[in-house]
Amino acid sequence: MIADAESIRDIFSIFHDGTIKKAILSDQTMRMTIDIPYLADRVKSGNKYFFVELDGFRDVEFHAWSGMLGKNKELVTDLALIFRSELEILEANLKEERFEVVCNIKSTSNSNFYGGELLFRANSALVFDEAQKKYSISELKNICRDYWNEWKTKNSKTSGLNPK
Repeated sequence: MIADAESIRDIFSIFHDGTIKKAILSDQTMRMTIDIPYLADRVKSGNKYFFVELDGFRDVEFHAWSGMLGKNKELVTDLALIFRSELEILEANLKEERFEVVCNIKSTSNSNFYGGELLFRANSALVFDEAQKKYSISELKNICRDYWNEWKTKNSKTSGLNPK
């Protein structure tokens, strides 16, 4: 179980560029399906998803960015409306004792918004792969670090730069 606030925040930072494909709330447990093939494939070839369970999930708000220039952010608290669109994770922060996940919305076909800040509280988190294997925050960080180190090495070779 991942229980400290910085580590829960880090889960969403690790899943940068991943998409929240599905979010289901049962009692106070939010189960999110995160589509992040570039990391999931490192666990098992062909995998696309990780699953995040947030226990004690509450006080959720989405500060939506309007598609209209000059229009202020719109506060959305209806979970069905928040998760109707797939939210692409950009970054995660701790903000006023809540988690803030900054998101893009790739397609506005299901939304009047092009992104926003998802804010919520949670007591703890569990992260699973498609085979239901649990991951600690250090294991997730290692998977992420190894991916980006490999990416850096591969891309520095193709660009003619020498990796440091």
